[in-house]
Amino acid sequence: MLISRCLCLAALILGAAKLQADEKDKLVEEKVVYGILAESPLTIVFRKVYGYPPIPDGRAVEWTYSINSAGLGERTIRYTQDLTDRKDKKPESKKFEVSAERMDAIRKSLRDERFFHLPRADGPVGLHKGWTTLTVVADDYAKTERFFSTDWRGWSEAELKIAAPAMRLFVTMCDAVDPDSKVFEELPKVKELVRGLKK
Repeated sequence: MLISRCLCLAALILGAAKLQADEKDKLVEEKVVYGILAESPLTIVFRKVYGYPPIPDGRAVEWTYSINSAGLGERTIRYTQDLTDRKDKKPESKKFEVSAERMDAIRKSLRDERFFHLPRADGPVGLHKGWTTLTVVADDYAKTERFFSTDWRGWSEAELKIAAPAMRLFVTMCDAVDPDSKVFEELPKVKELVRGLKK
């Protein structure tokens, strides 16, 4: 009986020690990851896909913004097939540049909002309204975050609080690539929601 109790106690101690070690390793890894986001070269791909269906022939349906650490970027727009005159519009690419100030803001937002550990946020999602993805590659770390809702309309206050880090990161990325909201038309509404969450 005594031996059995001792074995149980030893198992509990070892289990607690392993848990502490795992937590310590996790904290060390997170520190390394977010240090990398601050200093290492980054590759960022921010992509918006229009919802299905219906989409008129020849309409733009996908916008992809690729950015490197120097702020040099390329925007590619893809169009639907034009079944009317059978003259499909080819994808269009255009170079652009993100200012050093905006790049600093992106790096800061990736760290502050803990991009590699964003909380899962669930709420109402509009069918066929499309989605946005954000991919970040930094050294050996890479992640793609998919935002099924990019206006967060109709979400409860509790749901919005969980989604707040993703929303703030979304705003930072939109401000960098589409400050006039020509592509991300929902941006002003999202900014309003974010401001409301700060109150």
